Amino acid sequence: MKMVRVGFIFSCAIFLFWPIQLVAHGSSSKPFAQNVKSSNRQVTVSFSSVVDPSLNIVATPNVQTMTVQLGKPAKLSYRFVNNSGKPVRIQAVHELDPIDTETFFKKAVCFCFEHQRLRAHESKNYPLVFVVSPDLPKETSHISLLYRVIPSPEERKPVASRK
Repeated sequence: MKMVRVGFIFSCAIFLFWPIQLVAHGSSSKPFAQNVKSSNRQVTVSFSSVVDPSLNIVATPNVQTMTVQLGKPAKLSYRFVNNSGKPVRIQAVHELDPIDTETFFKKAVCFCFEHQRLRAHESKNYPLVFVVSPDLPKETSHISLLYRVIPSPEERKPVASRK
């Protein structure tokens, strides 16, 4: 019997399974993860992306890997470049490996929460702020975060049916 990994294909949303108090975007007066215990333990997180071949864009993280302290916020950004001569709406869908780390990896700020629009030949940096729970299983020392960048549902409709 052949085993096939089943991924989760859904647009990211804020699903918090452990308490995090968010601060308004751009505010630095309060910590973003106020009620999360921290730990001296660290984990390495790798970042990557795959872009649908129908899109003429590039999406790259500003760092390939980082070591983060469990329970402490970490921040990086992804750079998106639209190489086409037309605007495009995109949707980013995340995938974590190992897959069972999903409940321990929480995003507070992410370009995946909403569809993004890039004008023709536009470049944008989108922030990603996340926390890895101190409850992460001890045997997990590395997490890979992959974003699949696909056309938003509006872009996937046939041209004749767009309004």
